[in-house]
Amino acid sequence: MTNILEYLSTSLVLILILSVTATSLVWVLQPVFRDVARKELSSTAERLLTHMLGYSGDPAQWGRDLTVNASTLLGLGLAKASHDDTALNLDIDKITRLTQSEAGTYIDTRVLRRLMNLDNRFDFNLKFIPALNITIKPTKTITNKDGKVYETAFELAAVTHENIRVANVNITAYILLAHLEKGHGETLVNYTLVTIQRTFTDWKGEASLNYTQFMLGLIDKDLVGTVLMVQGKYYGMRTLAIRQSNVSGDILSATIVGDNLILGITPEEIPKGAAHLQQELVEGTLDGVAESIFEDVTEKVKSEAPWIINYGSKNNRVYHLEYMEPDIFFVAFVVKYTGKYWMVLALRIPQGEIGSQIPYEAEVANVRRLVLIEGSTYYADLHVWRVSW
Repeated sequence: MTNILEYLSTSLVLILILSVTATSLVWVLQPVFRDVARKELSSTAERLLTHMLGYSGDPAQWGRDLTVNASTLLGLGLAKASHDDTALNLDIDKITRLTQSEAGTYIDTRVLRRLMNLDNRFDFNLKFIPALNITIKPTKTITNKDGKVYETAFELAAVTHENIRVANVNITAYILLAHLEKGHGETLVNYTLVTIQRTFTDWKGEASLNYTQFMLGLIDKDLVGTVLMVQGKYYGMRTLAIRQSNVSGDILSATIVGDNLILGITPEEIPKGAAHLQQELVEGTLDGVAESIFEDVTEKVKSEAPWIINYGSKNNRVYHLEYMEPDIFFVAFVVKYTGKYWMVLALRIPQGEIGSQIPYEAEVANVRRLVLIEGSTYYADLHVWRVSW
């Protein structure tokens, strides 16, 4: 009996020693494991961002090629497939296809994770933040004879991505107006470019624009919509801000990919009236606008890339632009729809985010790089987190 008690006592002591040792090892090694996991997460983020920003993808021109979809895209990359020496020069068409989920050209996050070999261990979020941001605040409006209100004067503020005001930013701005001209039994659409204004931000990082006198003679015309285009330059950095008013809203949506314009129309609105497009449109550049025309290529695209036409809740149509100015930042045109005229705007600047929403409590690695997108300076801001071990 004594021997059994001795054995039990010895066993309990050994178990207690092992438990204490294991607990001590866990406490000692836990910071090491945490540090290794953190370094792996940071390394993964660096690798992903380097790959996405430095590689064009496979095929290299997959952004503008409408026949490439989620099943035929073999490699993911955002770099422009160009032969110049500009580093970290990204393709706006590729960014558009990864952010504009309402367009039939969209490629979703699951495909991206598969192409980047994340193996369901990691997830990510990538967004593009202007290195220099210009905010626009209207300070004066004019009401025309029909009771429609239009903005004519604005206050600008130039700030960094950290919300620090910036003085001496070189500002160039213009307003584009779309208005109707009626006569001889038909209605024509004319586009007027209100004079270009140039100024600099003051010591508070502020500047003002006033187009009131220039717009007084146009305000009582049948205005359809307006677009304010503002460009800022500061020591080699360039940024853009676009403010639109009286555009089509949720009924019509437009996305520009390559030299193709994808127009989405809400199906339940179709029986109320057809969408009659004016064949002329304008392309917004840094110094003004250029006119172009387009043709309906919906049937051709339907045979080559049917997923674009049959995508989502809208009835999509595709139009091919006859000519595209280099470095355009928006395309504007007028549609007669359900008995009214609407101004439709397709922006060619980064919008939205790529990837998943950042979780609230997860440990996240963050990496950012300065990049160029259509000549403007942005921060590519990548967040990566672990979803499983």
